Amino acid sequence: MNLPASLPLALPLLTALLAAACGGGSAPLPEHPGHSTVRERPPVASSSPDPSPSLQPTTVRCGEHVGHLALTPPTITRDAPGPSFENVRAWITHLTQPSLKGRAAGTPESGRVAHLLADALVSLQLVAAAGDGDACQSFPLTGGRDRKGHRDQNVVVSTPVDDAAATRTVIVGAHYDALGVDAAGVIHPGADDNASGVAALLEIARLARPAGVRLVFVAFGAEELGTVGSRHFVANPPVPLEQVELMINLDMVGRPFLDGQSLRWLIGAPANAMGYVVSARGQARVTALIEGAARETKTSLFGLPEAILRGSGFTSDSVPFSDSVPTLFLSTSMHDDYHLPSDTADKIDVHQVTRAIALVVAILNTL
Repeated sequence: MNLPASLPLALPLLTALLAAACGGGSAPLPEHPGHSTVRERPPVASSSPDPSPSLQPTTVRCGEHVGHLALTPPTITRDAPGPSFENVRAWITHLTQPSLKGRAAGTPESGRVAHLLADALVSLQLVAAAGDGDACQSFPLTGGRDRKGHRDQNVVVSTPVDDAAATRTVIVGAHYDALGVDAAGVIHPGADDNASGVAALLEIARLARPAGVRLVFVAFGAEELGTVGSRHFVANPPVPLEQVELMINLDMVGRPFLDGQSLRWLIGAPANAMGYVVSARGQARVTALIEGAARETKTSLFGLPEAILRGSGFTSDSVPFSDSVPTLFLSTSMHDDYHLPSDTADKIDVHQVTRAIALVVAILNTL
């Protein structure tokens, strides 16, 4: 997630707007939006066989600079009936390992992660959907420290729906990049921002198969450089945007709501609340969907109007979509480790991530 450049000025403004918008009640929230000493946890034992080899292409053709550096995925449980605490923890730990150097866009590590995610998603009986049989959508980088002239990629897969039935599409996305290594050589592992969203995306991809709906799962690259990957996706959509009835974005869903922020007490939101932003387009229907899913999953919500979000300078990967597609942005919002080396896996509240997963799966199952 990206905050305004002048964070000290932006936060008091956002606080005032939140208080005015919400009246201190339990309603909607903001979107949002290190060198880690994270130790790798042992892999989680798999309790089910791998899916049919016929559904796994021999090559995903995804990510640059991979070769012999391809990553071995964590072992996950494929047949857990609901969101798996162990799977979420395994993925967040894996994505924040020091060898990935903070997953900065345009780096070899970004390519390795893209290839890893593409393989993991295709192994869930999803199909490459970026075009030409590839799971990756490559794009040039135009900004960022020492990254001009480099390329990065979105990972795009979908449920295998017959063309005649694929008239309804929902996109679920999360950015996988983080800030990489700073000028002092310190790694920013990006556990909450946004390994938490990626772990949620992978679990949703494992669990959700609504009838008659094509699900497109996108791991966006280069969000931290200014939503470059999602803007490229919208400008060059591998799926027709006119068929997309909802885009769901997961960004920072792994901490208690407004963790450590006095604003949480000011607005009276519980620590286990899930923040959300609904676009002006399709607002009534999307709000009804998330409120219904919250009742079903017994999830506390806190919402923020999209106009306040945009006006205060916050951005995330749902924003490039919102002019043409109804969007829903889920986040547990700000904390003191945001964009710091201290955003580490040991601080993740895995229960919060599983709440986000359950909420999205419930939404998808009611479409």
